[in-house]
Amino acid sequence: MKSFEELKKTIEKYDKNKEYDKIVELLDDRTMQHNLNDYRVYLVKAINYYKLNNLKEAINLAEQAINLLERNTTSDLEKRSIIDKWKENISDFRKWEIDNYYNQAYGYLETKEYTKAYENFSLYFDLSKNDLEVVPLHYPIIKYTVTSIDQMKIKEKSEIILVMCLLYLVIKIHNIIKYKSEDVSAAHYTNLSVAQFILQYDSKENKGEHTGKFQFCYAPLMNDPEEGDILIQFIDNPFVDNVFSNNIQKDNLLPFIGSFMPANNSADNNPGITSHEDDLVMWRTYGKDELGSEAKGCSIILDKSFFDEYEGTRFPINNVSDYPFKRCDSLFNVIYYNKRKKHFIINQEKNEPLNNIMTEFKDKISMLVKLFENELTTVKNKYVNDLVFTFISCIRYFMKSADYAYENEIRVIHFEEPSSDRIIMKDKRTYVESDKVARDYIVRMNLGPKVKDPEKYKFLEVFVNNSGNRKFKIFYSRCLFR
Repeated sequence: MKSFEELKKTIEKYDKNKEYDKIVELLDDRTMQHNLNDYRVYLVKAINYYKLNNLKEAINLAEQAINLLERNTTSDLEKRSIIDKWKENISDFRKWEIDNYYNQAYGYLETKEYTKAYENFSLYFDLSKNDLEVVPLHYPIIKYTVTSIDQMKIKEKSEIILVMCLLYLVIKIHNIIKYKSEDVSAAHYTNLSVAQFILQYDSKENKGEHTGKFQFCYAPLMNDPEEGDILIQFIDNPFVDNVFSNNIQKDNLLPFIGSFMPANNSADNNPGITSHEDDLVMWRTYGKDELGSEAKGCSIILDKSFFDEYEGTRFPINNVSDYPFKRCDSLFNVIYYNKRKKHFIINQEKNEPLNNIMTEFKDKISMLVKLFENELTTVKNKYVNDLVFTFISCIRYFMKSADYAYENEIRVIHFEEPSSDRIIMKDKRTYVESDKVARDYIVRMNLGPKVKDPEKYKFLEVFVNNSGNRKFKIFYSRCLFR
């Protein structure tokens, strides 16, 4: 019979070829039976089970190795060090094993095996508690959904599938509309006072009082009277209408929107990129001065590095403190709905996958309402109301009427608790500020075609350049404007 030492070369060969299952099989063979008191057998098997993603067996074998070591050689310093190291490994294995349930559950969600997804997510939440070092993708909305199913005491497989399907559709929509372009910056139209406020935030004149951050406006106070209502109109369900008409805002998170449009990475026109940084229509609509005069404002262009990578955590979940919630300034495409043709548009094109998902979302919301309408106790009624409200709120502020489709808007959305100290109410406006100071990311500013004496603003270019942002330049609009 071969000893562990004699098998080392074979183990190394299998390891080099990543044939980890063969290593386990080799060490399981009866030729190794007389080596069962050799802790190295257990540790090597543990390592290879880990590589095979069988964390449960890896933990079991590593614990057996530690038991052997502690029983026989607790005073041996070298082996004591091995014990300490493997106790740390086991702790890591347990965390990875728990994370594995989440990843498997997410995989089941993608393959539309909704009951398996629910079971694995439930197991993950039971094991992980609130001890999270890293927040997994889409954690808040998934935990909210699974918790709602549990609290409603839903047992019927068909009902679990329905709720989990709605969860999947919300995530799918978010994944479709997340802004993916790597070549495009973002333009924002505003008046010159706001632009100077942002660009001069740490000047002596301002005495350090200005933060120089972008202001994201409270959605219901924005200029589009249908902001947040397009999706509700599309679903066209009396129960849904009632949920939103009776909703008391103080009990829910408030939406704040930062509105931008695609711009070229440089001041030169890049083929294939639709830039909105110097548009006649935009100067009329958004590029106004403080008195509302058209084309007397400016557009400021932010480098793409100002915006964060999408991390899947932007969801309006009640009691947000119960869910890990990373606030970030990530961009999303706005979805435009053509009421006459009854289809959805992204980037001025009909998006067939999105249209199919939206139709299914509408049907599933109606099914959820219908499924429970005959058995709505007070408790269940609350949860159905909350589920409907939350699923719709997750996407409603990413939609506008197709009347605005020419804008190709991209936006940042923050959801804040009404009591949040980040909410600022000033000068008849309600807003929150971006997390990053904007000036360091502004690459240029275009002055509107009707700005008087545009040369007098050149000092801003010198000021910002001297403050460390040497990329910043000022340009004048090329639009002909009467």
